[in-house]
This record gives sequence, structure tokens and C-alpha cells, in this order.
Amino acid sequence: MSRLIKSSLGSFVSRVGLGITEIVGIIYVADVAGASTLGTYALFVAVYVLALLLSSLGIWEATVKRIAEGKLQGEFLVAEFLIRLALSLPIVLVLVLFRDTVSAYIGSPVAVPYLIVTLFAVMFAETISSGLHGEQRVGRAEFTLFLSGVTKLVCWVVFLWQGYGAAGLFAGLVLSKVVYIVVGAQFLTIRPRRPTREQFASLFEFSRYSWMSTVRNQAWLWTDTIVLGFFVASELIGVYELTWRISAAFFLVSSALSATLYANVDRMIRNDGLDSVKRAVNESLVYSGIMAIPGVVGGLVVARSLLLALGQQYTVGYWVFVILIFARLAHSYEEIFAKVINAFDRPDLMFRANVIYVVLNLVGNVVAIAAVGWVGAAIATAASMAIRTALSYRYLRSLVDITIPKREILSEVCAAILMGIALFWFTRGGTLSFVETVSAVVGGAAIYAILVLVFIGRVRTRVKSLVATVI
Repeated sequence: MSRLIKSSLGSFVSRVGLGITEIVGIIYVADVAGASTLGTYALFVAVYVLALLLSSLGIWEATVKRIAEGKLQGEFLVAEFLIRLALSLPIVLVLVLFRDTVSAYIGSPVAVPYLIVTLFAVMFAETISSGLHGEQRVGRAEFTLFLSGVTKLVCWVVFLWQGYGAAGLFAGLVLSKVVYIVVGAQFLTIRPRRPTREQFASLFEFSRYSWMSTVRNQAWLWTDTIVLGFFVASELIGVYELTWRISAAFFLVSSALSATLYANVDRMIRNDGLDSVKRAVNESLVYSGIMAIPGVVGGLVVARSLLLALGQQYTVGYWVFVILIFARLAHSYEEIFAKVINAFDRPDLMFRANVIYVVLNLVGNVVAIAAVGWVGAAIATAASMAIRTALSYRYLRSLVDITIPKREILSEVCAAILMGIALFWFTRGGTLSFVETVSAVVGGAAIYAILVLVFIGRVRTRVKSLVATVI
């Protein structure tokens, strides 16, 4: 099992760096440009993700799967690019024809030109990304993504300082994708080769089901934002985006594990048998909750102070933050279940779960926002993810008899509760200054880490092993 953890280490470090960079960037935008500009940027990204979704249709996942099989890698990579190029052209035409409507929805007159450039930049970047993930170079892919995130942050600082506003945020996003293309291409060992009809057919065969997984991934990230764009002002969307991004800080460990688990399980099924898969899933479930579980408790205690430190206008997002943390907790486990099911080459099972989730998420957001306001978006997102997690677990159990590490998860819950008690004593239930908030977060994390090491033997053993390896 050390192979899973070791292979996740490079990805984890890069994802932690990327997560910190993303949070710092969003906080900087929220502080310097305000909630309205942040809301405009969130709507821009939501629209570009929707356009990207229509131009990919599960081809990325299919390409990763086929390249991971080790045959005809260059042919599959070129086939992916050509398919996505063909799908992108009509989308660009629609954006041009309805540019006034799209610009009005986003709230920026320059949105459409940037959308088109971003769409093509991401198309190149994701083609390289599929090659790196298929070659199981996940650590290098994540490192490249980290450099891309740093580029975006630097561009935002410069462009906002120069007064470019939302347009500067759009430009920073485009330039970050250019950096990913340039750097990622250096790590990619696959050489392009002319594909045949068989490669196109193979990608379409897998993507017949995996396209709904792509829809699910983006629905999880952006459905609430897209629906909010029709109901509330950009200021509230900016607050919602800030709470969503901050909640992601408690999701870094499980993201790193799931990013590497897919390729590792795919190899284990071929070479090591189901017993290795069972152990991999069991250990992944232990580590996925290590940050998500205390995130729920910590969020309840310090979220209000954290938002207040960023500005009074953001404190209205407290309950949104708390609800989204619960959604992140469910997703931290669901993502592992889904990755393993896909590694078994059973996208048909996830197709069912994805259809149910997407419908519930979309309809739930519309109904909940109309009924209770913008907080309804968080409620619908959390509820639909909880249902999807249950479905994914059920489908995985039909493929392999996994064992849930109940004792370790219970230990994580106990450690988080004790941490929460300490934090509540420190805060006295009141608001904190920025320095006090940071101190509370760092102190709480230290308390939780010590308790986890004391309570969970396998984590203690793994940490000792990793420290010995580094030293």
C-alpha cells in the first residue's frame, strides 16, 4: 500500500500548493476588486465550463483510460484533439451569434472574445493533461497545474493593480492555460501519430457513458453558480464563490488521492488482483476524511471570523459556507468510489448515478433558490451530492467487496470534535481578528494532527515511513 501513498505524495504537494494559490487569488480579488467583480469572473468561468463541457463530452476520460492501457497512445491523443476541435467550432459560432446576450449575463462587454480564446487554450491544455494522466505522470501533471495557478495569481495581481478589472481576471486565466501547454508538453513522452477509425470508435465507445461523468463533474462545480446568475446580483455570486473556494481548502487530501487512485487501481486490476484494490480503497477512505472531517467542525467555529476578516459584506455567506463544507465531505468519499468504478471499465454504472445526480442538482437548485433564496443553491448542491455518494457506494459494492474503515473514520470524527472544543474555547464563541483567526486555524490543525497520530495506528506508521523516506 505504500505505493499508493508514495505516488500520491507529489500530487498532494502540488495540489496543496495549487489550493493555497487559488484561495490566495480569490481572497486577493475579493479584497481588491470586491464581490461584484468576483461574481462577474465566476459567471465567466461558469459559461466557459459549459462551453467546454459541450466540446468534450467525456472524451478526456476516455483518452486517459485508453492511453493507460499502453497501446496506440499517440493515435488516441491525436484523435482526442481532433474530436474536441470539431465539437468546438459550432460552440464558437453560437457564442458569436449570441454575444450580446452572453455578455449581458456575465456582466462584461469583453466576455465573449475571452471565452473563445479560453476555450481553445483549454482544449490544447486538456489534451496534454489527458496524455500525462494516461501515462500515470499525475505528479508532473499536478505540478504543471500548480505553475499554471501561480501564473494566474501573478497576472491577477498585475492586471488588477493596473485597473483592468474583470478583463484582467479573464486574461490571467488565458495566460495560465498557455503556461500549462508549454510546460506540460515538456513532460509528455507520447508522440502524435495519425489515428485510424478504430481509435475514434474506441474513444466514442467509452465516452458513450463517461460523458455524463464529465457533466456530473462540472455540474458539481458550476450548476449553482449558473442558476444563481439568473436570480441574484453579481455581489451575492461573488460571496458564494468565495465561500465555495475557501471550503475547497478542506478537500485537498482527498483530491490528491483520487487523482492518482484511478491510474493506480487500473494497474492493480490488471496486475495485482482484487485484494490490492480492496486495500487501496480502504486506505484511501481513511486519508480522504483526514481534512474533510475536521473542516466541517472547524468551519462551524471559525468561518464567521474568517469571512469577517475579508470584509463585512462576506459575512452573509456563513451558512452557505457551512452547508458547502458538508457537501465537500460527501464528495471526498464519493470521488473515490467513482474513480474505482471507472477503473473497472464500468462507466455504465456511473452513468446511472450521474443522470440522477445531474437532474437532482439542476432541478434542486432552481427550486431551492426560487424558494429560499441564494442559500438554496448550497442546500441543493449538498443534498444531491449526498444522494450520489450513496449510489456510488452501492454500485462499487456490486463490483468488489470493499471494507469501510469504520474505526479509523470514527477516530477522525472524535479528533475533530476535540479540536472543535478547543477552538470554541479559544474563540469564546465570538468573532476574531485576522491574526487570531489564522492562529486558531493553525492551532486547531496542529491539535487535530496530533490526535489523529495518537488515535490511528496506520496513519502513525505511514507518517513514520514517509519521514524515514524523506530523511
